[in-house]
Amino acid sequence: MSDRLFITGATGNTGQALLRLLVSSGRYDPSSITCLCRPGGRGERLLAFGVRIAGGDASNAESVARVYRGEEIVVHVSSYRHTEAVLAGCRGTRRLVMISSTGVYSDYREIAKDIETAERAVGRSGVAYTILR
Repeated sequence: MSDRLFITGATGNTGQALLRLLVSSGRYDPSSITCLCRPGGRGERLLAFGVRIAGGDASNAESVARVYRGEEIVVHVSSYRHTEAVLAGCRGTRRLVMISSTGVYSDYREIAKDIETAERAVGRSGVAYTILR
């Protein structure tokens, strides 16, 4: 049996590519995947995958916590700006995979600093993690 996944940002381009890969691999039963979708978002993009769609806002820890069901792996594809809320809302997860940005190396120091702060929050969380840029 594969781990259950909780995915933020699944309606975006990167999230859609991830879902296609996960479902086509056969490793994950779509019913073991929960995708967070904000109200008024593009949830219809998730229907074809057969995943569980959970209404919530990745920028709000309480909203995330209301729909998070203890999935073992959280894949955080939505904005790095939501990282701390996702960490707080998904307490108890075993692993976090964060899709970050090469913007951490940007000459625009404010953006780079914000991305760095999000990545450091993941590192300090005590959760096993992988950061992909």
